[in-house]
Amino acid sequence: MNEQMFLESMNHLKEINDKRDSEMKKLERQLLEYKKQLITVYGIIRLLDSVYNNHVIEPAFEVTTIIECLRTYISEYLVENVINNNSNSNYDSSDDAD
Repeated sequence: MNEQMFLESMNHLKEINDKRDSEMKKLERQLLEYKKQLITVYGIIRLLDSVYNNHVIEPAFEVTTIIECLRTYISEYLVENVINNNSNSNYDSSDDAD
């Protein structure tokens, strides 16, 4: 293999690597946006749950049940897929039981 072929091969590998890096950065930005949206939804559900539990407004049974189910589902999802995947911390989901 001569020097020219080697340079062409290395340039080609660099292009491939740059393209992969660009795609990874795009995916990381998308993932961050999804996490923000999910955390926002979780916050809204917690707010609704708090309002209903403090009887600021009289809750309908069906709405209360839906809120409790959504809160539980989102909480478990966040712990399993967002919090524990991004850190090695030992997050205790029982802290979220308020």
